[in-house]
Amino acid sequence: MFTEVTLPIDTETPDIESIAIASAIARRLAIGLDFVTVADASDVDERRRQMNDLATIPGVTVSTRVLLGRDIEGTLYSDAKSHPGALWCVATHAKRAFTESLVGSVSEEFVRDVGTAVVLIGPHATRSVQNGSVLVVAVDGTLESEAILPSALDLATSLDIGLRIIEVLVPSKIPPGHQAEESNTVRILAARWATSACAVDFEVLHHEHPATAIADYVNSDERIAFVAMATRGTPAQARVVYPSQTYRVVRKAACPVLVFHPVPQLTHQQHRHIVVAGIDDAVSSAAVIDVAAGEAQSRGAKLLVVHTWEEPVYVGGEFGAVYPITPLDDLEEAQLAILDEAVAAARRRAPDVEVVGAITKGRPSDVLVEYSYSAELVVIGHHAQGAIAEALTGSVARSVSRRASCPVVVVPCAD
Repeated sequence: MFTEVTLPIDTETPDIESIAIASAIARRLAIGLDFVTVADASDVDERRRQMNDLATIPGVTVSTRVLLGRDIEGTLYSDAKSHPGALWCVATHAKRAFTESLVGSVSEEFVRDVGTAVVLIGPHATRSVQNGSVLVVAVDGTLESEAILPSALDLATSLDIGLRIIEVLVPSKIPPGHQAEESNTVRILAARWATSACAVDFEVLHHEHPATAIADYVNSDERIAFVAMATRGTPAQARVVYPSQTYRVVRKAACPVLVFHPVPQLTHQQHRHIVVAGIDDAVSSAAVIDVAAGEAQSRGAKLLVVHTWEEPVYVGGEFGAVYPITPLDDLEEAQLAILDEAVAAARRRAPDVEVVGAITKGRPSDVLVEYSYSAELVVIGHHAQGAIAEALTGSVARSVSRRASCPVVVVPCAD
């Protein structure tokens, strides 16, 4: 199933623990181990020498590669797409959301973008997988969490170990009278995913903090070789308010964590015939509408004007409760007015183009990346802001340009 185990390495400060864990995985799967690093052309010889010094590992065939590039995550992403049979293992500090929003995280960007399951080796992962007999899959009752199951079953079958599906129930959220039915979800999943090559069982945990319960559970049992979880790929800025249970587990687990962020299937670009214009308000987005309408007209494509907005909130009170600043009905009415004005402007600019409007509540960069999967071009604006503001709030243009599946035009906007 897997052709090799691939481990990115920082040759200046190699993570010895991650090398040991990746080596154990390769040894147990009876496949080769591939060390990769990203470097400038001027550093290739030195990086290759450093990689070769790390490559002598008993019982494992190790190959080394130096990839040329400056964008580490982008270079690793391109390499992963050209080696679809590889099981990628990536060391990570699993930074807290605020820290990641300031300094970034290659591992989390890689998981968000690559579209395949990745083994994350967290800061407390010291357990060898060599003697483990079970792979634990954590679900939460949503279809998104169950997206990890095919990858988890593949890995468990390849390792010849069992699969255990667990769910953490928060006692304060269980409705009265439903305790007897609490294990139905994992019982049904265990029966559905069991195969002749892999036995599947289940267990239900009870705890007010799911990530803590999962980490404590896997850390207390040496037989657990991996824990597997899906992630919604929530960017760091959003996770300051909505923490990621998956990355909390990665940060605490004594074993490696198989993580999967499902990426929508891409359509062939030549069959998309849609130009997407991402707007915020009608005044500063006038230049975006002008460029997008012109592109749609020259391409003979439909123009989709997308307005995204986030509900402004106030976080306060004794327990950090979240309160909306403006009544929701007033906000929605204002956003619809902005969209209507932008659609009208696009139709005036290109009367022969079919123009459709869409309004979505959510983080703008994530919404536009999702639309890029069915578009042949995305046009967005960029507002000048200081370095500190961009570090705290992020740049929509930068995020979309890095993650979109189609070309992106960035238009300077007047504020």
